[in-house]
Amino acid sequence: MFGAAPLRLMLALCALASATHDVCIKDGVFGTCVNIVNCPSAVAGIHKSHKMPKICRFEQMEPIVCCFDNVRTSTATTFSPKSFQEPTTIDDYDYYHENIEEKTCKPVPPELTAPRTGQKAWDKCLEYQEKLVYPCEMSQDLSSVTKWERRTKCYRIADGLIVGGKDAAKNEFSHMALLGYGKGSGENIHWLCGGSLISDKFILTAGHCIADRIYGVVTFAYLNLLNRSEIADNSPNKYGIKTIIKHPGYQSPNKYNDIALLELDRRVHLDEYTVPACLPVSDHMKDDVAMATGWGLTAYEGSTSNALQKVNLTKFTLTECEENFPPSRNMRNGYDAATQTCYGDRIEAKDTCQVSKKI
Repeated sequence: MFGAAPLRLMLALCALASATHDVCIKDGVFGTCVNIVNCPSAVAGIHKSHKMPKICRFEQMEPIVCCFDNVRTSTATTFSPKSFQEPTTIDDYDYYHENIEEKTCKPVPPELTAPRTGQKAWDKCLEYQEKLVYPCEMSQDLSSVTKWERRTKCYRIADGLIVGGKDAAKNEFSHMALLGYGKGSGENIHWLCGGSLISDKFILTAGHCIADRIYGVVTFAYLNLLNRSEIADNSPNKYGIKTIIKHPGYQSPNKYNDIALLELDRRVHLDEYTVPACLPVSDHMKDDVAMATGWGLTAYEGSTSNALQKVNLTKFTLTECEENFPPSRNMRNGYDAATQTCYGDRIEAKDTCQVSKKI
């Protein structure tokens, strides 16, 4: 952004006596001469297309530009030329700017990322990482030279091993969504399930979360949320559910193929606080310990958590999973290693779901 440091430009122009807030004109449209930091459209034009605005003059080396924000469209023939002196410049929008480099940054350091593989889900994950977690942004050094560099906007906290549930930090899990059921607003909406944002349009959740036997189908999703108490009906973080896509092989109350997609009613504005989760694309992952997050019950048959919780869970062996999940009413064939996995804790009852259970 442009602050007190000068915006250094090599310009061919005539120095004029027009002062700040004088009237200026371009292409028959009247504007006002203001400091560039007070003209969002001029700054945006530089960032997006490197097109420089019309310069009225410089004040202490800071550019005063012809700004058209909040100015009515008019024509030169309806304005008296005696009331202002029009700045005269050469090639208004085609200046050579010496110290504003093209928007290029070094790649994300290899220790923070991974190579692209051609797999759509994985490559999209790396794209989100590059744009949202380690974005390329403009900065100025002490010599007032404007340049582009990568910033770090990762809010993940390295806690090590978490024993029992623990409150998550603000923006730590920027993919998490809380799902609401019911119609209307306020207390008529019941926030019961969680999900993960996986793109700017879709949330991945459990198949058993697409509907509640009391409150009906899922109708809302809330993003960028830490505490339930922060929920507001008029928040831009509240989205409607447009389409529910359940796995064709899922049939409640069975636990096989317990997965679904929710299409939102509008696209999500992705930023450093709202980043989609990455989908696994390989069986060769270090997954002996996983972190689960959610707003579930804090104890067996207890109340739901106000704050987003996180907990470390251990992956169990095939034998342990088969022993703890034998054939039953909801899993007629028992544990299916091809489509299921099981995590838990061998000592404590730790989970993010409605019933906590140790195995």
